[in-house]
Parts: sequence; C-alpha cells; structure tokens
Amino acid sequence: MKGAKRLMPKRWVWDPKENPKIVELIDSNDESVNWCDALDRAKNCSIGITLAVCASLSIVKRVIACSDGLDSFPGDEYAIKVLEAWIDEPTEKNFSLVFSLLYGDEDIDQGAQNISPYTKGALRCAISHPDGCGEITWALESFCEDLVGIGYDPAWIREVGLRGVKARMRPIIYLVQSRNESWV
Repeated sequence: MKGAKRLMPKRWVWDPKENPKIVELIDSNDESVNWCDALDRAKNCSIGITLAVCASLSIVKRVIACSDGLDSFPGDEYAIKVLEAWIDEPTEKNFSLVFSLLYGDEDIDQGAQNISPYTKGALRCAISHPDGCGEITWALESFCEDLVGIGYDPAWIREVGLRGVKARMRPIIYLVQSRNESWV
C-alpha cells in the first residue's frame, strides 16, 4: 500500500556476522561458560543489554507458560509488551515505561504495576547501565539466581534464555551457485 503508515516498529534483530562469539555461545553446550557475562560482552554494550533483555523476556514468558498462569501477576502481560516494545524501539518513552513499572508512577494504572518478581527482574535488565561495567551481567545473573532460588534448573534457564537470543538473530542466507546459472 503506497503511502501507508507503518503501525508496528520493525522487529529488532542482531547480526550473527558481527557477533560470532554469541553464535558460538548459542551453539555451545558448555555450561561452564558464564552466558550472562558473554551476552554483556557482545560486540557493543547496546547489543549486550538488548540480548540480555531478549534472554530474560524469553525466560519470563516460559516461566508463566509452564505454570499455566499460576505464577503470573495481573501486570505481567503489560510489562511483557513494554519489554517487547523496548527491544524493538529503545526510545526514551519505552525506557521511561520500564522504569515506571519498576519504581512506580502515578500515571500508570496500579494493576499494571502489580507484576511478578521475575518479570521485575527482566525489567531490571532493561535499565542496566550499558557501559561495560558489568551491570548487565549482574542484573541477568541476579534474575537467574532468583529463579534458581524458587526451583528452576540453571541449565533450563540458560537454554530458554539463549533460545530467546537466537530468536532475535538475523537469518543467515547462503547463496548457492549452480553450474549453469549465476548466483541465485
């Protein structure tokens, strides 16, 4: 449609060619690797924090799904939408929404602020300071440790988190040349 306004932001993806260590992390089953720190050390801090939020968001969604909603709070659905918007469009407005959900704001419905502790952990990842000081690692590790404390397996947490990171990876397109044709 010519002249139609785009209603949804473009889905954010990361480039595996620019972040080969993240690709190695996803493909590895080496649980001795500190995957939280590896995400923090992506090509740049902006990508690192976004990958950490992708991982934590994937984990939150799976925790809620596995509990058949028993572990969800009234504001979780809204908070998940806010995090998805923050990933796709990390604007000041979306950052402010994340901050307001965590620390309260009279402009936000009180029901939206009634969120589970693990959803709060994912929100905390989104407001980490991306300057290479390790705060992203700390936020993601703390989030994961809280889940381990209530009975979730660390290997499961890692697997689900990295699956969330992989879901945001730009597809790799391979070009194949047949004998009788040019590159297709």
